[in-house]
Amino acid sequence: MPDKEEIKQKAQFLTENFNNHYWNQVIYHCIKNDNFLKKVVQIIPLETFRSREKKFIMKMLYDFYLEFKSSPKDNFYDLFKEQEETMSEDLYDKCMSLIKILKNITGSNSDYILSKLTDALRHYYLEEASVEFASLIKT
Repeated sequence: MPDKEEIKQKAQFLTENFNNHYWNQVIYHCIKNDNFLKKVVQIIPLETFRSREKKFIMKMLYDFYLEFKSSPKDNFYDLFKEQEETMSEDLYDKCMSLIKILKNITGSNSDYILSKLTDALRHYYLEEASVEFASLIKT
């Protein structure tokens, strides 16, 4: 199991390699697609999502998946409304702005988004293995 520092490094790598639009598409597909959310839960640490609203929504999606083994799909907004009382007004407003952006996403291909993520993670693990290998040779 990875420690906190490893999770932080992986999250930072992912954040640096993908833009805001990409992460919006990841969230969109997590809401709509069971298989996509299943894979994302397994490979993307919540720390990857830097903004409070993205982290809040993704935690909600991760928790939903862990309980129901599916994505919320059309029940997402109801799920969000259930959480409304637990968040500040500022967080609520930011989440609503993000939800508005998510509603306007069209033509996004979940297989493509997931393949870009998988490629980036392969690159990350290869870099990590190279560093570890180099340090083992030195000793």
